[in-house]
Amino acid sequence: MDTDICATCRSVFETTLSQSIFKSRKRVYAGSLLALRSSCPICQVLREFLQTNQNPNKGSSTFKVYFRDGARLAYLSPPDRYVGRLYLTSPKSPYTSAYCLEMAVDHASPLANLIPGRPRHCDVKSDSTLNVIRGWMQECASSHPHCRAQSVLKPRRLLSISDSRVFPDIRLRLSSTQPVDQKYAALSYCWGPPAIQKHQVTTTKANLKDHERVIRLSELPQTIVDAVSVGRQLDIPYLWVDALCIVQDDKDDQDNQIAIMGSIYANAYLTVSASSASNCVEGFLHRRKNPYFSMNYSYQGREPCLVNFVELGRACESWKEPVHERGWTFQETLLSRRILFYSSVQPYWWCRTSSLSGGDPPPELYFTKTNLRELLDVSRNNNVNKAPAVHYRWLWLATQYSKRVLGDLNHKVKALHALSMSHKQARGGNVRYLAGLWNTTMHIDLIWYTAQRGKHRRVGPKPNHSKMKESGEMQCTSNRILSFPTWSWMSFDGKIDYPCLSGTSMKLLLDQGQTSTGARGIGIDDENVLEVDVKSKIDIIGEPLTNRFGEVNPGSLLIVQGRVKKVLIPEWTTRKSDMVWGPLDRASNCLDLHLDKKLPPQVRVCYKPEVWNSRKGKYRESSRQSLGEYKLGTITFDEYLQLYAMEDAAEDLAFKGREYECLHVVSLRPLDTKQVWREGPTMNGVFTKYKEPVGMKAYGLVLGRVERGGENRRVRLGLFESTDTQESFFNDGKLERFELE
Repeated sequence: MDTDICATCRSVFETTLSQSIFKSRKRVYAGSLLALRSSCPICQVLREFLQTNQNPNKGSSTFKVYFRDGARLAYLSPPDRYVGRLYLTSPKSPYTSAYCLEMAVDHASPLANLIPGRPRHCDVKSDSTLNVIRGWMQECASSHPHCRAQSVLKPRRLLSISDSRVFPDIRLRLSSTQPVDQKYAALSYCWGPPAIQKHQVTTTKANLKDHERVIRLSELPQTIVDAVSVGRQLDIPYLWVDALCIVQDDKDDQDNQIAIMGSIYANAYLTVSASSASNCVEGFLHRRKNPYFSMNYSYQGREPCLVNFVELGRACESWKEPVHERGWTFQETLLSRRILFYSSVQPYWWCRTSSLSGGDPPPELYFTKTNLRELLDVSRNNNVNKAPAVHYRWLWLATQYSKRVLGDLNHKVKALHALSMSHKQARGGNVRYLAGLWNTTMHIDLIWYTAQRGKHRRVGPKPNHSKMKESGEMQCTSNRILSFPTWSWMSFDGKIDYPCLSGTSMKLLLDQGQTSTGARGIGIDDENVLEVDVKSKIDIIGEPLTNRFGEVNPGSLLIVQGRVKKVLIPEWTTRKSDMVWGPLDRASNCLDLHLDKKLPPQVRVCYKPEVWNSRKGKYRESSRQSLGEYKLGTITFDEYLQLYAMEDAAEDLAFKGREYECLHVVSLRPLDTKQVWREGPTMNGVFTKYKEPVGMKAYGLVLGRVERGGENRRVRLGLFESTDTQESFFNDGKLERFELE
């Protein structure tokens, strides 16, 4: 792009300035708007700058601006923010500007020790890029003990991709016939929607023998072809791809390979992530867009040399990576020991010791923007095996996995199986995995709540529910997946969360056990954490039967026992059909003043049933403060549909509302703070805002009756959360036993 720079801009940038910070601290650009060229990237930056309010000469065709080296502003704080940047300012505001050009130079440049930025590797197939990747891989293999395989367990089949000069195509090989220490790479990618999947080549019972003889590269989708190319260029002789190494129409073979999926990725010498490819035919080795323009530039008085420039914020305009939104790739990322991400920007390297990139943006920024940073931190700290740490880490992983998209919801449990087995080993003892929950910590695992609806976010067209029901496939209604038990968070198609994780991050759930300022620590190194902060209020009488993946067998129930009380949702605390808040027109009392109008659409405020005056047939009329005594907390319903019909109450303004059964599950203190107003330390009547820990809260399951199965059969409808002043509400509740579907 050097040839696109106009002569005027070139002369300004190539002018050698004095190295003294007291002389010639700026490059002066004086010109005309009419002279700005559309093909020159610097002229385009000037045009955008002059169209803002920073233009001191509005209404005039001439202008004067300054280009200032950021290094000369490094005395400001923080200094690193200014180094390697070129700021565009006006004479009116010579030291402040929102417009800035970032600089990047090659490692061999004379300015490499002055400018920290490096240009990205846009040509991912070039020899220079491959040499950088080989260096990363060799350094990791020779110097990183934490990145070595822990076992020799391998998948049943591998693709032989070595020696392309003798055999240009590939073929299936049984791993048992290959050397035990033979290296292989594993591909992490997206198949794509059904319309694209028809181009996917798979191994079936019919073509298994043919694939053992030869698989033509010309017949494979581009993403797999690119993975073969990467493996060959990095001298890795074998490759594992699920579509070809698993017999897709053999359920036993599928289940057997899914059962060892964790070992497949953990033992792979390298995991190749096709991050930028949204499907199997797109490929990931295409040349990336280069946002830089380059020219000779005199930096801090040095002789002019080649420098790359990019407008601040334009280095990466989109961070959306399809692979990182898919359910299957969740455990693939967590369990791999080395990953080579072919992102939409450039290749990134991650292993359990380091994170690297060839240029800007740095890996920390990429992993943060793609929501991978905390996930990869968890992978690096996977050696924490104390019970509290393992438990809370699982809850956090469940919230992250629930956001992912699956093309087939039948795979929701299986796509997490390898991770669950890893956690089962860490927990030790006689523990059972029950569709995303653990039998030893059911009192906490049960109190999930819905945070973001999924709208059946999956690859492919919207399912036909009637046909799915007839065919016996996975059934869904609203956001509920009918084939999963209602008490499991797996039954909700969307993001879930846990109140015990409120106000914290995964930094508290790793091996340090540190606390953040203003929040009560979880104390994961304290073996008594579950006894101190968490009080179980239920007994598990009977556990459901499951298959080897943790899927609950049809008709198998969870039997629990605990104290039950009813709570009331007044009729006007529900939303109308248009999902807009509003009390009934003639509901004239103070109860509606307690409604929080900022609550999500699936949340309702609930009260003690005594707030309804049954003798007078209406709600108690009193002050806002006294009515607050009846407020219990909130109910977060699992369904986002209208919870009950409004027609029954349309003509009856004294309608009591709806009462719900709540089973007290646990009392705990969330890791959060609340703001309170109290008299200041001078005790002079002045009230000040303070932060203090939240008190103990009661959490319970909101239950609904079912017509079949007997008097005690129930389904989960949502989660009840009390205020921190109503934790004792269930103390006088009736002790009952329920069978939960």
